[in-house]
Amino acid sequence: MFICPICKQKLNILGEKYACAKNHSFDVARQGYVNLLPVSGKKSLSPGDNELMTNARREFLNGGYYGKLLDKVCALLKSFNVKTLVDSGCSEGYYTRQMAVAFADVYAYDISKSAIKLASATDKKSRYFVASAFHIPIKDGAVDAVTKIFAPDSPREFARILSPNGVLVEVIPAEEHLLEIKQRLYDNVRLNKLEKAEKECFEILSEERLKYSFTPTKEGLENLFKMTPYYYKTPKDGQEKLLSGEIFAVTADFLIRTYKKRR
Repeated sequence: MFICPICKQKLNILGEKYACAKNHSFDVARQGYVNLLPVSGKKSLSPGDNELMTNARREFLNGGYYGKLLDKVCALLKSFNVKTLVDSGCSEGYYTRQMAVAFADVYAYDISKSAIKLASATDKKSRYFVASAFHIPIKDGAVDAVTKIFAPDSPREFARILSPNGVLVEVIPAEEHLLEIKQRLYDNVRLNKLEKAEKECFEILSEERLKYSFTPTKEGLENLFKMTPYYYKTPKDGQEKLLSGEIFAVTADFLIRTYKKRR
Protein backbone atom coordinates (compact mmCIF):
# COMPACT_ATOMS: atom_id res chain seq x y z
CA MET A 1 0.00 0.00 0.00
CA PHE A 2 2.70 2.51 1.00
CA ILE A 3 5.24 3.88 -1.44
CA CYS A 4 8.50 5.58 -0.58
CA PRO A 5 8.04 9.37 -0.41
CA ILE A 6 11.54 9.83 -1.82
CA CYS A 7 11.82 7.41 -4.76
CA LYS A 8 8.16 6.23 -5.11
CA GLN A 9 9.06 2.54 -4.91
CA LYS A 10 7.08 0.09 -2.80
CA LEU A 11 7.63 0.21 0.95
CA ASN A 12 7.83 -3.09 2.82
CA ILE A 13 7.44 -3.53 6.56
CA LEU A 14 10.64 -4.91 8.10
CA GLY A 15 10.23 -5.33 11.84
CA GLU A 16 9.82 -1.86 13.31
CA LYS A 17 10.43 0.08 10.11
CA TYR A 18 9.35 0.48 6.50
CA ALA A 19 12.00 0.29 3.77
CA CYS A 20 12.18 0.35 -0.03
CA ALA A 21 14.54 -1.37 -2.47
CA LYS A 22 16.79 1.71 -2.46
CA ASN A 23 17.21 1.42 1.32
CA HIS A 24 15.22 4.49 2.25
CA SER A 25 13.80 3.56 5.65
CA PHE A 26 11.19 4.99 8.01
CA ASP A 27 10.84 3.90 11.62
CA VAL A 28 7.50 2.98 13.16
CA ALA A 29 6.96 5.11 16.25
CA ARG A 30 6.06 3.66 19.63
CA GLN A 31 2.45 4.82 19.15
CA GLY A 32 2.25 2.87 15.87
CA TYR A 33 2.41 5.58 13.21
CA VAL A 34 5.10 6.11 10.58
CA ASN A 35 6.45 9.48 9.49
CA LEU A 36 6.47 9.56 5.67
CA LEU A 37 6.92 13.31 5.33
CA PRO A 38 10.43 14.02 4.00
CA VAL A 39 12.28 17.13 5.13
CA SER A 40 11.86 18.55 1.64
CA GLY A 41 8.08 18.42 2.12
CA LYS A 42 8.14 20.68 5.19
CA LYS A 43 7.68 24.43 5.08
CA SER A 44 8.45 24.70 8.80
CA LEU A 45 9.95 22.58 11.57
CA SER A 46 6.48 21.56 12.81
CA PRO A 47 3.95 21.94 9.98
CA GLY A 48 0.22 21.68 10.56
CA ASP A 49 -1.80 22.14 13.74
CA ASN A 50 0.10 22.58 16.99
CA GLU A 51 -0.57 20.65 20.20
CA LEU A 52 -2.89 23.32 21.60
CA MET A 53 -5.16 23.19 18.57
CA THR A 54 -4.99 19.39 18.31
CA ASN A 55 -5.85 18.78 21.97
CA ALA A 56 -8.64 21.36 21.86
CA ARG A 57 -10.11 19.65 18.80
CA ARG A 58 -10.05 16.26 20.49
CA GLU A 59 -11.77 17.56 23.63
CA PHE A 60 -14.43 19.40 21.64
CA LEU A 61 -15.20 16.57 19.22
CA ASN A 62 -15.33 14.03 22.02
CA GLY A 63 -18.18 16.11 23.42
CA GLY A 64 -20.32 14.81 20.56
CA TYR A 65 -21.18 18.21 19.10
CA TYR A 66 -20.37 17.07 15.56
CA GLY A 67 -21.80 13.59 16.00
CA LYS A 68 -24.52 14.23 13.42
CA LEU A 69 -21.87 14.98 10.83
CA LEU A 70 -19.93 11.83 11.72
CA ASP A 71 -23.06 9.69 11.36
CA LYS A 72 -23.94 11.30 8.04
CA VAL A 73 -20.50 10.74 6.53
CA CYS A 74 -20.33 7.11 7.67
CA ALA A 75 -23.83 6.39 6.32
CA LEU A 76 -22.88 7.95 2.99
CA LEU A 77 -19.72 5.85 2.71
CA LYS A 78 -21.67 2.69 3.49
CA SER A 79 -23.84 3.31 0.42
CA PHE A 80 -20.79 2.57 -1.71
CA ASN A 81 -18.76 -0.64 -1.91
CA VAL A 82 -15.96 0.68 0.30
CA LYS A 83 -13.37 -1.67 1.76
CA THR A 84 -10.21 0.44 1.78
CA LEU A 85 -10.44 4.09 2.79
CA VAL A 86 -8.03 6.98 3.30
CA ASP A 87 -8.97 9.80 5.67
CA SER A 88 -7.07 12.83 4.38
CA GLY A 89 -6.06 15.50 6.89
CA CYS A 90 -7.40 13.37 9.73
CA SER A 91 -6.02 15.52 12.58
CA GLU A 92 -6.43 13.70 15.91
CA GLY A 93 -8.56 10.92 14.40
CA TYR A 94 -12.10 11.59 15.63
CA TYR A 95 -13.74 10.69 12.32
CA THR A 96 -11.13 8.04 11.49
CA ARG A 97 -11.86 5.99 14.59
CA GLN A 98 -15.53 5.56 13.66
CA MET A 99 -14.68 4.79 10.05
CA ALA A 100 -12.38 2.03 11.29
CA VAL A 101 -15.39 0.39 12.96
CA ALA A 102 -17.34 0.37 9.70
CA PHE A 103 -14.70 -0.48 7.09
CA ALA A 104 -12.06 -3.18 6.71
CA ASP A 105 -8.94 -1.13 5.98
CA VAL A 106 -8.62 2.48 7.05
CA TYR A 107 -5.54 4.61 6.50
CA ALA A 108 -5.26 8.17 7.78
CA TYR A 109 -2.69 10.91 7.54
CA ASP A 110 -2.05 14.49 8.52
CA ILE A 111 0.89 16.83 8.07
CA SER A 112 0.86 17.51 11.82
CA LYS A 113 3.05 15.03 13.69
CA SER A 114 1.46 15.96 17.02
CA ALA A 115 -2.00 15.19 15.63
CA ILE A 116 -0.96 11.80 14.24
CA LYS A 117 0.83 10.93 17.46
CA LEU A 118 -2.35 11.60 19.41
CA ALA A 119 -4.56 9.75 16.93
CA SER A 120 -2.44 6.60 16.76
CA ALA A 121 -2.07 6.37 20.54
CA THR A 122 -5.79 5.67 20.95
CA ASP A 123 -6.69 3.92 17.70
CA LYS A 124 -4.80 0.72 16.96
CA LYS A 125 -6.99 -0.45 14.08
CA SER A 126 -6.38 2.41 11.65
CA ARG A 127 -2.97 2.89 10.06
CA TYR A 128 -1.72 6.41 10.65
CA PHE A 129 1.11 8.20 8.91
CA VAL A 130 2.50 11.71 8.67
CA ALA A 131 2.30 13.07 5.13
CA SER A 132 1.23 15.95 2.93
CA ALA A 133 -2.00 15.89 0.92
CA PHE A 134 0.02 17.02 -2.09
CA HIS A 135 2.34 13.99 -1.97
CA ILE A 136 0.41 11.03 -0.58
CA PRO A 137 2.74 8.01 -0.19
CA ILE A 138 0.16 5.44 -1.35
CA LYS A 139 0.34 3.49 -4.60
CA ASP A 140 -1.85 4.32 -7.59
CA GLY A 141 -5.44 3.04 -7.60
CA ALA A 142 -5.17 1.40 -4.19
CA VAL A 143 -8.21 2.73 -2.31
CA ASP A 144 -11.99 2.76 -2.72
CA ALA A 145 -12.72 6.07 -1.00
CA VAL A 146 -11.04 9.23 0.24
CA THR A 147 -12.58 11.48 2.88
CA LYS A 148 -11.61 15.12 3.26
CA ILE A 149 -13.24 16.74 6.28
CA PHE A 150 -12.19 20.36 6.81
CA ALA A 151 -8.85 19.51 5.21
CA PRO A 152 -6.70 20.73 2.31
CA ASP A 153 -7.83 19.83 -1.19
CA SER A 154 -5.56 17.87 -3.55
CA PRO A 155 -7.74 16.50 -6.39
CA ARG A 156 -4.94 15.09 -8.54
CA GLU A 157 -3.45 13.11 -5.67
CA PHE A 158 -6.86 11.89 -4.52
CA ALA A 159 -7.64 10.72 -8.06
CA ARG A 160 -4.26 9.01 -8.36
CA ILE A 161 -4.71 6.83 -5.27
CA LEU A 162 -8.39 6.04 -5.95
CA SER A 163 -9.50 2.95 -7.88
CA PRO A 164 -11.41 3.49 -11.16
CA ASN A 165 -14.75 3.39 -9.29
CA GLY A 166 -13.44 5.29 -6.28
CA VAL A 167 -15.32 8.09 -4.55
CA LEU A 168 -14.29 11.24 -2.72
CA VAL A 169 -16.39 12.58 0.15
CA GLU A 170 -15.57 16.08 1.32
CA VAL A 171 -16.99 18.27 4.08
CA ILE A 172 -16.57 22.03 4.01
CA PRO A 173 -18.05 24.81 6.14
CA ALA A 174 -21.31 26.18 4.74
CA GLU A 175 -22.33 29.83 4.90
CA GLU A 176 -23.50 30.06 8.51
CA HIS A 177 -21.02 27.73 10.20
CA LEU A 178 -20.13 29.11 13.68
CA LEU A 179 -21.97 32.34 12.83
CA GLU A 180 -22.73 33.22 16.47
CA ILE A 181 -19.06 33.11 17.43
CA LYS A 182 -18.18 35.54 14.66
CA GLN A 183 -21.03 37.81 15.72
CA ARG A 184 -19.54 38.06 19.20
CA LEU A 185 -16.02 38.68 17.93
CA TYR A 186 -16.49 41.10 15.05
CA ASP A 187 -18.54 44.21 14.34
CA ASN A 188 -18.97 43.37 10.66
CA VAL A 189 -19.73 39.72 10.04
CA ARG A 190 -19.61 38.06 6.66
CA LEU A 191 -21.06 34.67 5.84
CA ASN A 192 -18.56 31.99 4.85
CA LYS A 193 -17.69 31.93 1.18
CA LEU A 194 -18.43 28.53 -0.30
CA GLU A 195 -15.72 26.66 -2.15
CA LYS A 196 -16.63 25.91 -5.75
CA ALA A 197 -18.11 22.49 -6.44
CA GLU A 198 -16.13 21.84 -9.64
CA LYS A 199 -13.09 19.70 -8.99
CA GLU A 200 -10.29 18.60 -11.29
CA CYS A 201 -10.33 14.86 -12.12
CA PHE A 202 -13.81 14.38 -10.56
CA GLU A 203 -17.52 14.55 -11.33
CA ILE A 204 -19.90 15.53 -8.56
CA LEU A 205 -22.49 12.94 -7.57
CA SER A 206 -24.34 14.71 -4.76
CA GLU A 207 -24.35 17.73 -2.49
CA GLU A 208 -26.14 17.91 0.87
CA ARG A 209 -26.30 20.60 3.50
CA LEU A 210 -26.37 19.60 7.16
CA LYS A 211 -27.34 22.44 9.47
CA TYR A 212 -28.27 22.32 13.14
CA SER A 213 -27.77 24.16 16.42
CA PHE A 214 -25.88 23.01 19.51
CA THR A 215 -25.13 24.60 22.86
CA PRO A 216 -21.61 23.89 24.13
CA THR A 217 -20.51 24.08 27.73
CA LYS A 218 -18.07 26.85 28.61
CA GLU A 219 -15.23 24.35 28.29
CA GLY A 220 -16.66 23.13 24.99
CA LEU A 221 -16.86 26.68 23.64
CA GLU A 222 -13.28 27.38 24.67
CA ASN A 223 -12.05 24.23 22.94
CA LEU A 224 -14.08 25.04 19.82
CA PHE A 225 -12.59 28.54 19.77
CA LYS A 226 -9.04 27.21 20.15
CA MET A 227 -9.42 24.81 17.24
CA THR A 228 -10.37 27.61 14.83
CA PRO A 229 -8.23 30.32 13.20
CA TYR A 230 -10.30 32.92 15.09
CA TYR A 231 -8.35 32.15 18.28
CA TYR A 232 -5.07 33.26 16.73
CA LYS A 233 -6.55 36.38 15.12
CA THR A 234 -8.48 37.69 18.13
CA PRO A 235 -6.93 40.07 20.69
CA LYS A 236 -6.92 39.05 24.36
CA ASP A 237 -9.85 41.31 25.28
CA GLY A 238 -11.92 39.79 22.47
CA GLN A 239 -11.17 36.28 23.68
CA GLU A 240 -12.21 37.19 27.22
CA LYS A 241 -15.43 38.78 25.96
CA LEU A 242 -16.38 35.63 24.09
CA LEU A 243 -15.52 33.19 26.87
CA SER A 244 -16.67 35.12 29.95
CA GLY A 245 -20.32 35.56 28.97
CA GLU A 246 -23.29 33.23 29.23
CA ILE A 247 -23.39 30.03 27.22
CA PHE A 248 -25.16 30.33 23.88
CA ALA A 249 -26.30 28.22 20.95
CA VAL A 250 -23.97 27.87 17.97
CA THR A 251 -24.84 26.98 14.38
CA ALA A 252 -23.15 23.97 12.81
CA ASP A 253 -23.47 24.32 9.05
CA PHE A 254 -21.77 21.78 6.79
CA LEU A 255 -21.78 21.09 3.07
CA ILE A 256 -21.19 17.44 2.20
CA ARG A 257 -20.19 16.69 -1.36
CA THR A 258 -19.61 13.31 -2.98
CA TYR A 259 -17.57 12.90 -6.15
CA LYS A 260 -16.68 10.04 -8.44
CA LYS A 261 -13.36 9.74 -10.20
CA ARG A 262 -13.56 10.90 -13.80
CA ARG A 263 -12.52 8.26 -16.29
